[in-house]
Amino acid sequence: RKAPVTEAENIPPPPRRGGRPSKPVDAAGLAQTSSAPSPTTWIPEDATPCGEGHRSVESQYQEALRALDADRETLRREVERVIAADAAREGEHASLRDRCAELERELEDARAAAADPNDDDDDDDD
Repeated sequence: RKAPVTEAENIPPPPRRGGRPSKPVDAAGLAQTSSAPSPTTWIPEDATPCGEGHRSVESQYQEALRALDADRETLRREVERVIAADAAREGEHASLRDRCAELERELEDARAAAADPNDDDDDDDD
């Protein structure tokens, strides 16, 4: 039975400067030739990844999130305002269309009454 493969053995070595991949090196050879710690043992003892720098970036990130949430809320309110204004305008237009149709009916009635040949207002009885 083979021993389980560790994470360091799964990572291929970086390519050379010329862009061509280097020949594979076993984990034992890599550990002997490299002074850098393996990826599994790099975590600092206090478990703070970057210390103050990390907290500063985290703080900036949280501030950016709060600003983004505020912008979203502002945009949501603006969209709701525009939708409400549009609905109000549409209601006003519907009312004006109804009034226009009513006036057109009155005009038609007035024209029909003026053109009626059975008008009894004439004084032709003399």
